[in-house]
Amino acid sequence: LSSEAAALESDHRRMAAQLEGSQRQHAALVRDAEAQVEEAHADLAALQGEVQGLVGELDETRRRQVEARGLRRRLLLEETQHAEEEVRRLSGLRAEGEAAVDAAAWQRTELRKQLRGLRAQRSRAEECGL
Repeated sequence: LSSEAAALESDHRRMAAQLEGSQRQHAALVRDAEAQVEEAHADLAALQGEVQGLVGELDETRRRQVEARGLRRRLLLEETQHAEEEVRRLSGLRAEGEAAVDAAAWQRTELRKQLRGLRAQRSRAEECGL
């Protein structure tokens, strides 16, 4: 009986030592897993920060694009308005020029009529001996 008790006692100590070793190994694995989880959380937080930064940059880029499009539209509108004003100004100058040409043509016609009339008077005067 005593040899069986000694054997059981020996088995018990051996099992206790194995259990203690397994518990230490388990604790080490748990610490490693917790460290990996913390590292994963830190990586996730860093990635989330990067994503937020990129989203901010994207929003800023979009805002600038909208602003640039608005500026291009305003500039195009201003250029169009200036071109239309220039067309109106040039059309007015053309109309004034055409009116001046028409007036000069009318005056030329009137002066020719007067000249013909004066020539006719001179001819009559020459015929009458004056």
